Amino acid sequence: MNETPVAASRLVLPAAPQQPAPFRFPVIAAIVPVIASLAIWLISGSTFALIFAALGPLAAIGSYVDSRVAARKLRRAERRRFEADEEATRRDIRTKQRQELAELAERSPSAVVLVTDVHVDASRWTRKPNDVLPVHLGQGTVRSTIVFDRTGASATLSPEVERSYSELLQQAEYLNAAPIAVNARLGIAIYGNHLMAISLARSLTIQLARTIAPTSGWVRVSGCFADEAWAGLLPHRQLRDAALPISQDESFSKSGERGSVQWGVLGDEEPQAAITVVATERDVPSGHRIVIRMSAPRVSVVRHPDRHQRRDFVPSFLGREQALEWVQAARKIAARDGLASGDHGLPASLSFGEVQKLAAAIAPSQRDHRRSLPAWPAATGKGALYLDLVEMGPHAIIGGTTGSGKSELLISWVLSMALESSPHDVTFLLVDFKGGSTFGALAELPHTVGIITDLDETTAARAFASLRAELKHRERTLARSKVRDIAELQEMPRLVIVVDEFAAMMGEYPQLHAVFSDIAARGRSLGVHLILCTQRPSGVVRDTLLANADLRVSLRVNNTADSTAVIGSDSAAALSPEARGRAWVAHGSSSAELAQFALAIDRDIQSTAEKWPMTERPRRPWREPLADCIYYSSLQECVIDPANEHQPAHAADKTLVFGLSDLPEEQRHGLATWAPSKDGHVLILGAAGAGKTSALAAFAHAGETRVQVIGDEPAMLWDAVEKLIAVLDSPRPLGEKSVARYVVVDDCDIVLARMDEEYRLVAVERLSRVLREGPSRHMWVVMTAQRITPALQALAQLMPSVLRLRMSSRQEFVLSGGGTETFCENLPAGGGVWKTKRIQVAFGVDQLPVPEPATRLSLDDDEDVVIVSGRPSTTAAQFESAGWNVKWVDGAPGNEHSLLLSASGEGCRTALIGSVDEWQSRWGAIQALRNHTAVIIDACSLADYRQLTRSRELPPPLSSNANECWRLSRSGRAERVQLPRAAQR
Repeated sequence: MNETPVAASRLVLPAAPQQPAPFRFPVIAAIVPVIASLAIWLISGSTFALIFAALGPLAAIGSYVDSRVAARKLRRAERRRFEADEEATRRDIRTKQRQELAELAERSPSAVVLVTDVHVDASRWTRKPNDVLPVHLGQGTVRSTIVFDRTGASATLSPEVERSYSELLQQAEYLNAAPIAVNARLGIAIYGNHLMAISLARSLTIQLARTIAPTSGWVRVSGCFADEAWAGLLPHRQLRDAALPISQDESFSKSGERGSVQWGVLGDEEPQAAITVVATERDVPSGHRIVIRMSAPRVSVVRHPDRHQRRDFVPSFLGREQALEWVQAARKIAARDGLASGDHGLPASLSFGEVQKLAAAIAPSQRDHRRSLPAWPAATGKGALYLDLVEMGPHAIIGGTTGSGKSELLISWVLSMALESSPHDVTFLLVDFKGGSTFGALAELPHTVGIITDLDETTAARAFASLRAELKHRERTLARSKVRDIAELQEMPRLVIVVDEFAAMMGEYPQLHAVFSDIAARGRSLGVHLILCTQRPSGVVRDTLLANADLRVSLRVNNTADSTAVIGSDSAAALSPEARGRAWVAHGSSSAELAQFALAIDRDIQSTAEKWPMTERPRRPWREPLADCIYYSSLQECVIDPANEHQPAHAADKTLVFGLSDLPEEQRHGLATWAPSKDGHVLILGAAGAGKTSALAAFAHAGETRVQVIGDEPAMLWDAVEKLIAVLDSPRPLGEKSVARYVVVDDCDIVLARMDEEYRLVAVERLSRVLREGPSRHMWVVMTAQRITPALQALAQLMPSVLRLRMSSRQEFVLSGGGTETFCENLPAGGGVWKTKRIQVAFGVDQLPVPEPATRLSLDDDEDVVIVSGRPSTTAAQFESAGWNVKWVDGAPGNEHSLLLSASGEGCRTALIGSVDEWQSRWGAIQALRNHTAVIIDACSLADYRQLTRSRELPPPLSSNANECWRLSRSGRAERVQLPRAAQR
């Protein structure tokens, strides 16, 4: 199958001739009239009836003769129809084959056709050397793409029809004199008759020269081809001084029997396609997977990865004059379109190594690298282009539309500076805001102190916040050294900030306009230089930047306004879209100069990095991010006024350290501190696993004084808050020095959610009082919650300081009062935002003290009790097993006291038990009995409790999963007591 296939064509085989239906003589129809006539004669006796006996046979004979005649006519008509359809199918085959041949010829035209159509060829220069490169070898027999549909063919065919079908299939199976094309990327070697071989190779070379764009490929000619005039005039970049990678045999380039034409991608000297002429098959170089034998009368493809491509063919040759004619015309067209390597004396493209060779030819003067940043990233018609940010800058503006070569320009410029100056003299901060892939390879350079991309918002924000601090750091260093310019300092390298897509960066961080304007104004003396690249310089780069950026480079831009904004003329708008890396360069008041910037590859970056071996990287212009885990042992206590050597008058006035804070705007890490008298109560918010409990432990450890931990049970919270209220209500003795008290509440939102509505309202009210009045008694609350629930709203408003750990969503973070710019969804455990700063809570401290359990009293062993129970049978069994004499309430209302007295007289403690309904039916009995003995209310609802006691005061909440009940004292106060212990067996 040809390597340039066309779409399959489908034809239908002519329907086979229709056969007439089979017909037999109608014997029954002939006999029936005879029998009828004989029957009539026998019945009537009339001999006249016998005449009708002859009609049946006569009619049957007529019908039989008629069917035979009709069948013969049908056969003749079907034969004529089949012959007509067969001829039409043959014409369709010839038409389809002509179309297929024309399409194949258009896809891979011969070199002779190319020479003829060179001026009107619109398909020239459409591929790169690393694409599939079909070339026309000649003509031969190839399999057609015609496919037949046999729907009209019947299962059984006559020999004549079968022979016709076979002839049609044979006619359609192959194309004669069809173009033969192969992929030159596989490498083509030709041996045999030398004149035939070189003529075919010349034809293939012209085809590749027509296919590969001069702006993307280079050509290397050697051996017998080097002496032909057309070879030196190809509009492509020509490599002549490199060794041939496919053969190291010196005789290769000297023997008249050998020659090679190699094609490659600009910037990479490894060939991507090769056409080689050798003497014998044994001389075929490695890497050539297509081998052609040239010998009269047969020319054959003897080797090919696809065995179906090994075939004989008639080659298409091209003479020297024909090749020269095409090359001269193509060179003029390339020059007209700005594509030729000789346009303005510039090559269509340059490798980084080629530019450095041109630069090496210039004897450089001795330069002080503390006062310059030399670089040779491009070439002009005069040689290597010299750029120096210090001498020509101190900043540079680069404009260029998509596809013009901005990224390649930046890489070559940075790499050239790194090649000339050590990391002690210059460092690079690379900013890529168009996807993050531009500067990845430059991370290998020891000069690179950071790569910022729009894919990592956290790192980008930290780095940008550090830029202003970097300027202050350099100012302080200059002042400390008593010098005015960084060139006089040996210990501080220059910093070059390279930004790819400056407009996108400013759109995301508009606050950087002021920072970059400041750098532009003071960067020269401080040694900070900017290389700003953008697609649309007009209206994006402000005047303050343009005024300090004397070095201007403009690649191709879409309009004259952008070109004028950069270089002061519209020349850049006239650059060809195919001229990638072609730019106008201007500095100061000099006129712009056209240059071709080099294309650097990974090998260039690696060799540059190896030139400067370093044991450690240069100083980064920002501090490393906070570690995911910080231990408390590495922190120190910090007071409010570091200059004050005396301890504060009161412990609550101290500043307590609980972690580290990230201060990128100061290029340092600070202490995360809490000053209770200044910051007030603290609310710690965070999702599950965010480190809330560890943060509580860090705050408690920082206090180093009295810490009260409130447990996560409603009963524990109720009792603890009640005690705090008692402290607030107690009088403060005159002259007594109170001790700061830190109240720690973990998962307050969960504890409040476990409470009944009435308890929750009272608990929130009491906690609010603690938050309002606590600071006057040196009482500070640190509370955690997953989110601010409705029950927590009133408390959150009384807690001025909030530590926001990792939260489940940005919405919850904002609803809690956090700013969207400080939200981070990937914080580690203990990481959060405190006073708008990113902090990390310290770990490794002691665990929180054990919470004080809820107050739970025990029944007296000799105490008679009256019991109201929602589960009377179970409660009776518990008390009876614990040794009480259990009596049930019965009889008429009013005898309850008598029952209790009679039972007590039996010499043991008594438990008088009744259900809720029974006690409620005895109106006033409970109030009367509680003056004489304890009343136990067990397993009752709050409504039952209030109806029985006639009190609106809430009893203390009972602990969950605990054997507890309420006891009414004689004073009427409800207490939490534990049911008899024996009942727990």
